[in-house]
Amino acid sequence: MTRCPFCRIPYVPNTIFCNECGQYLVRENSLETDLLTLPEAPPESQLVEPLEPASTPRSRHEILALRLRIGEQQFELPLDKPIHLGRVDATSSVFPELDVSRQGELAKSVSRRHARITVKGNEVMIEDLGSVNGTYLNTERLTAYELIPLNDGDLLRLGQLPLEVQIKR
Repeated sequence: MTRCPFCRIPYVPNTIFCNECGQYLVRENSLETDLLTLPEAPPESQLVEPLEPASTPRSRHEILALRLRIGEQQFELPLDKPIHLGRVDATSSVFPELDVSRQGELAKSVSRRHARITVKGNEVMIEDLGSVNGTYLNTERLTAYELIPLNDGDLLRLGQLPLEVQIKR
């Protein structure tokens, strides 16, 4: 049984603080830890060589080129990770891989997190991320959060901003 040295209330051993007065109950000389015992390391002759990392298969699609129809600007983006399309908003920490903020008045119809392009298997896919003004693929509005195949030559529209899709293989 441990007693608080200040208010003398009894506590079970290993109680750290008194609930009544807040006094620290652990004595300096009672602080001990158990020794850590480690198993012996195997002899070097039994050590296994580390495996080399498996090479990740490269997609047959290597570069996705989106060409803005306005001003004939062209962006080439690799497909090794998802590509987010939208507008930069530093205050909300939104930094899409394809920022269309500088594309004039039509860019105002593009959400900050508008759409995402990914590779699933051997297909390039587009997904609307619940944008306000919608994502259109060849004049058809996409359902939010549904993956739709994207093909070379497709016309993509983010809100009112048109893009032409070129998939380089």
